[in-house]
Amino acid sequence: MAHPDPTELTHARVGKPMERCCKSHADWPTLTQHLIDAYPAITLEEIVRAVAEAKTATDTMDFGGAEALVTGEVLARRQLLERTAGGSPDGGQPAVGTLQASGSAPTP
Repeated sequence: MAHPDPTELTHARVGKPMERCCKSHADWPTLTQHLIDAYPAITLEEIVRAVAEAKTATDTMDFGGAEALVTGEVLARRQLLERTAGGSPDGGQPAVGTLQASGSAPTP
């Protein structure tokens, strides 16, 4: 099953690339630790929830391996960025890749 290039989701509507800490992550725990480091103002629980929701989303889309981690990072970072910015960085418009709490993600 062919999927769109996950890096295409890294651009906000204003065309500004999303910052990433690494080109890739070895696994979900490594990604989670890097997000903890990148967003010290956000609680551990919120970061774990964002990563769990991103993992659930990539599992649902049938992504695997590196593709899942790249896409998951984009989804989690968008969600965390919106929390730290107090809203959408795109002027109130829903961002591509924004996850809504569905209750289907594993509880941290």
